[in-house]
Amino acid sequence: MSTPQWHEDWFPELRDERPWVMEEMIDSEPPLAARIASNKKLGQTAARIAKKVVEAHAAGTSITVVGCGTSEHGARAVAAQLDEALGHRGVRVAGRQALEAAIDTAPAGITIGISHDNGTRATMLALKAAREAGQTTALITANNEGGCSEFADIVLVTPEKDKSWCHTVGYISPMVAGAVIAAHVSGKDLDAGALELHLDECRALKPQATEIAKNFRDIDRLIVVGGGYDRITADELVLKVEEGLHLPSAARDLETFTHGHLPACDEKTGLVVDAYFSATKVQWMLQNVKGARALAAKGRLAFGTVDTWLLWNLTGGAVHATDVSNASRTMLYDIRKGTWDDELLKIFGIPRSML
Repeated sequence: MSTPQWHEDWFPELRDERPWVMEEMIDSEPPLAARIASNKKLGQTAARIAKKVVEAHAAGTSITVVGCGTSEHGARAVAAQLDEALGHRGVRVAGRQALEAAIDTAPAGITIGISHDNGTRATMLALKAAREAGQTTALITANNEGGCSEFADIVLVTPEKDKSWCHTVGYISPMVAGAVIAAHVSGKDLDAGALELHLDECRALKPQATEIAKNFRDIDRLIVVGGGYDRITADELVLKVEEGLHLPSAARDLETFTHGHLPACDEKTGLVVDAYFSATKVQWMLQNVKGARALAAKGRLAFGTVDTWLLWNLTGGAVHATDVSNASRTMLYDIRKGTWDDELLKIFGIPRSML
């Protein structure tokens, strides 16, 4: 294909047909992970970092892993592994945005930076600030030479540079390196063969992933939900979907999502379908409580929120009403038009007379 005017040598290779570079990078991940996990020289460097992590934990000083973009998500994953290796006790390991860490640095401990190309400005600043604050500094990178190394006491180099814009190798490499460090911290063995096998199993899910991706053609926004460690994955997926498809996307915590807090993502209610809200409860009662459907059809069954019940009782049944804030949590109220929504009432099979 013709090379665009804006293209520079450092930019990932452009091709006009498959195999795309990113596909090759994904296919390389299982054996790459095994190489990282079993590399003796890398393991020795990981052991040095692990020793500093254990010392910082014993001293009660900070342990921070920083990065920017995809590397920030990798940093959070490494932090989670180290925290687990330390037993989730005492000083907790923090995964942070590099720039935030650069302007808010603890006076002692260790900061581990992640920069695939060894030149990320924000990570460089974070390592510099940490060193000036008296911390030990370490770097996980795929490039032996670069600006970040200048401010790192220990540099761990992973064996393969990412050649695609998506940085799939740039994401998994520091996570596996983090697993090697965590293994030294905990004293447990890391099985390189099992790791490769697991990633091969994940790669075998490509047909299912392809089917999911086909659905992206017909949507105008994407919400990715994750809890715990999976929230890191959710953030990374959102970043890649937005970069690759230019599809507006957002990540949400699982708990936030299950409580229905999805403002601006639904054109009527701002909620997700969940048994937490009134609509599904009323639907269930009409379907399962004997006689309820018949009473509703005759206009002899009413529904309301707590304030509705209070008004009904305080007025001797003369007033059956609610306010906007409570109505908006029923999943039957159009928050933009400020009225009960006939389409939603029809979907849930709830007569308007009940309101």
